[in-house]
Amino acid sequence: MRFGVTVSAYRDLEDGAELDLRDSSGRSDTVAARFVLDASGYGQVLAQLLNLEKSSELAPRKAFATHIRDNITAADYDRDMITIATLRQDRKKWMWLIPFSDGTASIGVVSENARFDARLEDPEQVRAHALEVPFFRRILGAAHWSIDVPVIRFEAFSASVECLYGRHFALLGNAGEFLDPVFSSGVMIAIHSARLATDALVGTLGGEKVDWKTQYGDALNVGVRTKRTWKAGMTGAFRT
Repeated sequence: MRFGVTVSAYRDLEDGAELDLRDSSGRSDTVAARFVLDASGYGQVLAQLLNLEKSSELAPRKAFATHIRDNITAADYDRDMITIATLRQDRKKWMWLIPFSDGTASIGVVSENARFDARLEDPEQVRAHALEVPFFRRILGAAHWSIDVPVIRFEAFSASVECLYGRHFALLGNAGEFLDPVFSSGVMIAIHSARLATDALVGTLGGEKVDWKTQYGDALNVGVRTKRTWKAGMTGAFRT
């Protein structure tokens, strides 16, 4: 187990792979493995090192998010749940509200690039979008939107790859595909890919002939394609 380490190179060998590492002090090292599982998330380490990246099929999107002191007292609000809502004036825009245990919450707006303008860099504009949702307007009436808490912008975050596996590696979760934060698809893909890869890898290391295309790539892409279809055509309201 190593922390603060950057993987700078991957080499495929006859009986495994080698990784070049560099730590925060600049010291280099090389490690060998029979098989490499890349769970680097949105960093997509191997996809970048091996030039596996490709454009996502989803339209480019932006997200603007900030933190608020939510001050929610509504009896029907469950702080153990994430709330997702679309905007009545524009069903292609959706929002999240993620409560934290300290009384703060993350709130953000997501849509295709063309539907946004620079004003969303201002917390007041995120608040204005939230007030378009009747449920948010009701529960966030006493929320504190601080101008000292910046609005963070994410854009062009959907990502894809040419392939999810090779002779001695497999890409797990968002290291292979990142769609969109709605529906917690990243968590689902991460868990499902790990289970599929584990089954295939146990067989591979045990000397069995494993068809990674069928047992891993194709099996995982069934779920990825389903999630991608939902996101591409999402127009309805989940909570209004």
